[in-house]
Amino acid sequence: MLSGTASEAYDDRLVGIVLTGASRDGSMGLKKIRENGGLAIVRSPETGVSEEMSGAAIAENAVDRILPQAAIGSFLYTLFGSYDG
Repeated sequence: MLSGTASEAYDDRLVGIVLTGASRDGSMGLKKIRENGGLAIVRSPETGVSEEMSGAAIAENAVDRILPQAAIGSFLYTLFGSYDG
C-alpha cells in the first residue's frame, strides 16, 4: 500500500498541470512534484481565467514548462504518444 503524496509515490513518472485558479496552493503541489523528479506544467497566465495560481507557480520557480492551453495536449502527446488505457 502506498502512502504519502502522489509525487512521493510516482517520482519522475508524475506530471502536474495547473490550468487556472484564484489561489496559490497549486504552486505548492507543482513544487513538490518537481522536487521528486516529476514534470510541472502551467497554462500561460495571460490565457487563463485567473492568473494567480499559475503566476504563483512561475514566481516560485515551480514549473518546467509554461504553455498556452492549446499547446498542452500536443506537448503531452509528444512526450507520451497515444494512451490505450
